[in-house]
Amino acid sequence: MHKSYLFCLCLSLLSLFVIGCSNRPDTPPAQEQGRVETEQNRTVTSVATEIAQGTDVPPTAVPIIEPTAVVAAPSELPARPNIILLMTDDQGWGETGYMNHPHALTPNLDQMAANGLVFTHFYATAPICSPTRVSILTGRHPYRTGCMDVMGCTLDTTEITIAQQLQTAGYATGHFGKWHIGRFGGRNAVTPGMSGFDTWVSAPRFFDIGDDTFVRNGTSIPPIEIDTSEFIVTEALQFIEENMAADQPFFAVIWYAAPHTPWDAMPEDKAPFADLSEDAQNYYGELYGMDRSLGLLRSALQEWGIADNTVLWFNSDNGAANRIPADGVAGLSGQKGSLQEGGIRVPAVIEWPSGITSRFVTDTPAGTLDIYPTLLELAGIESGLALDGISLVPLLKGEMETRPVPIPFWYERNLLEFTAQELGTSVWLDYPYKLHKTVTAEGTHYELYDLAADPAEQNDLAAQEAEIVNRLAAAQTAWQADVWQDFTSR
Repeated sequence: MHKSYLFCLCLSLLSLFVIGCSNRPDTPPAQEQGRVETEQNRTVTSVATEIAQGTDVPPTAVPIIEPTAVVAAPSELPARPNIILLMTDDQGWGETGYMNHPHALTPNLDQMAANGLVFTHFYATAPICSPTRVSILTGRHPYRTGCMDVMGCTLDTTEITIAQQLQTAGYATGHFGKWHIGRFGGRNAVTPGMSGFDTWVSAPRFFDIGDDTFVRNGTSIPPIEIDTSEFIVTEALQFIEENMAADQPFFAVIWYAAPHTPWDAMPEDKAPFADLSEDAQNYYGELYGMDRSLGLLRSALQEWGIADNTVLWFNSDNGAANRIPADGVAGLSGQKGSLQEGGIRVPAVIEWPSGITSRFVTDTPAGTLDIYPTLLELAGIESGLALDGISLVPLLKGEMETRPVPIPFWYERNLLEFTAQELGTSVWLDYPYKLHKTVTAEGTHYELYDLAADPAEQNDLAAQEAEIVNRLAAAQTAWQADVWQDFTSR
């Protein structure tokens, strides 16, 4: 192990201890509710302004529902930055310190939020794991290639992945952690190495301490005996350091398994939650361990002098599963598996010191479909591909006040085969309006919500806003026809 990495590890652990002591009182998290309620009385505008002005904002400072935009960013962005995509598994929109969660401790993510861009309306393309992963790597809705649900979802090898694009443009590319969009063996194997990643240390599905499914560049490795979040970040840092020596920009994808089941946190990560149930200790301990690995990563980048021009893009793959008795979706309706807000709205933060020099919070909707086109523009790549997302570079530059196009969603749980242009449940998000469309044997049903006034989706406006329903439905149906045409012509 490299000496500089060991130094960063020690530095990170020391900083985590200091941050943890300063952010956590002597009483366990279960007894912090009074402090949380007090912080929730702060106004949305005042908190957003504090973040934008660089004030040190405590982890519980951002109100649970609807932070608002305070946009300030440079007009010119540095070219060809290093890029690291970080994604947790089943972490809900409200399960961060900066969102006032009563138990979750995420001091390093909170610091990223205080330094960079916080999205209040960031969406996973699907309310379930694998289709969202496909959306990130392809920039296209997963139904276009027949990826319907977790079961049987394989990355289509005819798609040009963002890793392949960056690889061609001279980036070193690496994948670390959960894959879950293809098997690693057999006739139909689809591995990270086949999908544009030069280096990969990955598991085919979810994993935890003791996992024996990890593969390094095609070769199985011994079981993992340390915290798995720390393990995959360690591997990513070794990849990064090697490419620093070669003076090559890098693209690293770090996909965590936390806090997906099974929950098995390290004892030191469980300790702050001793008054909670055993499951809750392991659940929040896994989140805390994930956050600890963020600290390790950020400390290393700073020590090596490359933090300023490295994009750290953090998000979750879908909404909270809500298996632990705390509100992981922060008052939204639905959860993992649902196209209601709680199933698809997820935490998201971008930290990039040389590109996002003023901290801000945005309520402009964005999602995982936007990652691909954004990275293309940041890397100076012109692809000509038809994508379902848009570049967020104008947002990063402070030039996007509203989203210019809607965000599409289409998902039906346990639907494994794409058999018709009109089927299942879909959503057309043209903020502030969100149109739900459900197709059954009985016909087509619509619901319409104004998310600005009704983020919990309690007041269906479809009956009194027929004109809006018809306008959104026409655009949605046209998009679905295009997706169907794309799928059937493959």
